[in-house]
Formats: sequence, structure tokens, C-alpha cells
Amino acid sequence: MMQLTVTHNAAYAEQAIASLSGKVNLLELQQVRRDHLPCVVVRLTPLAELERRAAELCREQPHYAEEAAFVVYDEKLRRQRLATSPLKIAL
Repeated sequence: MMQLTVTHNAAYAEQAIASLSGKVNLLELQQVRRDHLPCVVVRLTPLAELERRAAELCREQPHYAEEAAFVVYDEKLRRQRLATSPLKIAL
């Protein structure tokens, strides 16, 4: 199960997490990534701000809750992979 943690409104975040079914609608995921959380913006945004924006999106459009949580979860995994992978620079 994906977890979305928001520090400024923990009660709402817990409610959103409890309501997640773990099923991501691919069409809605595409809409979220196109209209609300584009990949370029997600990669450049600090994680706390990204979580805040995802929680805001869940409040405004609750049918995107699973998809917004997935985008945040996916970005956390991407950053974790980049942080742990050794960089090889060819000169």
C-alpha cells in the first residue's frame, strides 16, 4: 500500500491513506500527470511541497487520490534509487 504523508494536515492525510484501495486507474493517472502533477515539475519540486500539492489535489478532486499518491510514491522511489546508485563519470 502506498503512503502519503503531509505534515501540515496529518488528520486529512491519514483519512486519505485509509481510503486508498491500491488500485490506480491508468487513464486518471495520465490526466493527473498531464494536468496537475507533470513529470518535469514533480522532479524539480521539493518532496514536502510535492506532498502538499498532492494532498491539495486530493481535497479538490478526491477521485484522483490513488493517482496522486502513486505519483508521490513513484517520485520517492526514483529519488531513493538515485541517492543509492553510484555515479560513474566517463572522462
